[in-house]
Amino acid sequence: LEGGRKLKLRNRLVMAPMTTTSGELDGRFSSQEVAYLEQRAANEIGLVMTPACYCHKSGHAFERQVGCHTDSLISSLSHCAEAINRHGAASFLQIHHGGNAAKERFAGQPPLAPSAVLNRARTSEMPREMTEQEILMIVEAFALAARRARRAGFTGIELHGANTYLFQQFFSPDTNRREDQWGCQNMEDRSRFAMEVVKAVRGEVGPDYPISYRISPEEPDPRGYSVYEAIELLKRLIVLGIDI
Repeated sequence: LEGGRKLKLRNRLVMAPMTTTSGELDGRFSSQEVAYLEQRAANEIGLVMTPACYCHKSGHAFERQVGCHTDSLISSLSHCAEAINRHGAASFLQIHHGGNAAKERFAGQPPLAPSAVLNRARTSEMPREMTEQEILMIVEAFALAARRARRAGFTGIELHGANTYLFQQFFSPDTNRREDQWGCQNMEDRSRFAMEVVKAVRGEVGPDYPISYRISPEEPDPRGYSVYEAIELLKRLIVLGIDI
């Protein structure tokens, strides 16, 4: 907290989250995955971010993805955080939900998404439109996952709002065709999911825990959103407690 900062890194080098599909089948970090992350920390990276970690089973998007959706995984999360932290690097858990990118064979149910619309590439499984109760359930799932990350010893978290996953699906007029308060009638509605998650996460981890938000800055076609809209979203999120 020196000088008003929540976090001071030892250098400017940050390892972005990279999908390695190396987790265990039950969502635990494998020894191989932990060794991979620890090696980067030992080689003096300032901040190491984990691969995308699903916060709710419905968001499980790819084979051997790591999870943070249940308290039973806190020991696995702690093992990973300690391996990074012991070498002087900061550790961030990237928290994720696949939305329409989830796979039924992993999630145990058809994908959940803002609307019953295929992904932008039209290659996903057909998702089911989320009810408002399910939206609120996933908002809470992000907050609980953030609490687990802090309890496990991670220096901070990153919310995965990019790469066409759930946050982006809510923000994009292409994949969000709802007509309620979570929908595409205006930017405030399309921003609501991200805003509610950030508020819930900040409320769970307190004012001084670092939160990053990853964003894809535009969807460069007539169905998508512009970089100007992305900037407006970020303005809304930063005042709610986003640090990076």
